[in-house]
Amino acid sequence: MRPILSFLTLLLLMTSLAAGEYPTETIHWQSLLMRAERGDAVAQFSIGYAALHGEGNQDPETAVTWLERAARQDHEPALIKLAELHSTGNWVALDLEKAAEWYRKAAEQQIVAAQFSLAEMLWHNQPNGQQKKEALHWYRKAAQQGVVAAMVRLAALLNQEEGEQNSSAEAIQWYIKAAHAGNTEAKLALGYMHYNGYGSKRDLREALEWYRQAAEAGSGEAQLQLAYMCFNGYGVPKNDKLALYWFTQAAEQGIVEAQLNLAGLYLRGHGTAINYFEAYIWFNLAATEEEPTELTKRAQAGRTQAARHLSREQLTEAQQIAGKRFFKQHRLGQSNMQQE
Repeated sequence: MRPILSFLTLLLLMTSLAAGEYPTETIHWQSLLMRAERGDAVAQFSIGYAALHGEGNQDPETAVTWLERAARQDHEPALIKLAELHSTGNWVALDLEKAAEWYRKAAEQQIVAAQFSLAEMLWHNQPNGQQKKEALHWYRKAAQQGVVAAMVRLAALLNQEEGEQNSSAEAIQWYIKAAHAGNTEAKLALGYMHYNGYGSKRDLREALEWYRQAAEAGSGEAQLQLAYMCFNGYGVPKNDKLALYWFTQAAEQGIVEAQLNLAGLYLRGHGTAINYFEAYIWFNLAATEEEPTELTKRAQAGRTQAARHLSREQLTEAQQIAGKRFFKQHRLGQSNMQQE
């Protein structure tokens, strides 16, 4: 085998794992190769990793050979790297069964990153009943080690379980743990569960509080639900001004239902003075969906009604403002997708 470099600076693990960060060391190639041949798993992984990512010629076949030798000794970074390669099809043929095998070996060693990755892979690849059961098992293991994303996923899947006693009650407990860790999705889910009485008795005040926390964290869906509760007086005295505020927050994120309701408030003067100009703008935005729905039909009717109260000059200005808001919302949506 031809040396990749005379001298290698090797990062023994590039991905942060629960086990901690691995140090960087500078090693002479011949010394490293001798250690690897003698069975040193760290050296084997280093050679394999360098064959994939080194500065010299990349050699996937050599890389996999050395990584597998290290993995057979339960070397954590090698197990994770092999699983990643087979699950993505990078450098090697895509093979989800092999990926699951390597992730499983790492997961059984309590490597939290492997537990979560294995659960994700099992669940997202059209799982059968046994795979679903195993995915839940590993989500739970990762959640118990403090992985917030695993808590949220586990709670969501528990809510989907049919015929399982106390699954919603367990789900709500995991959502609470994730919410206390600052997860917005969990706060939104808790608002929904308390509002509908899933996993506990219906509690509108508790629902309001969780929706408020999620709304303040920027969840458009939570802002919409909070606006409805304020407008209808659910869990809080009816407050049209507060409803107007939260409908506005959700509408500015491009949520059509919020835009339609906000336009209705301006049209009828709830929480604010009647404002046909603003009503037209928000009706116009709500009516721009490509696929016609009941909401867009209502928005079109509302837009026609508001337009009757505006001059030609006002209509032109309102249409221009609606266009600017539409493009602003479109850019915001693209930015949120990139962050996800």
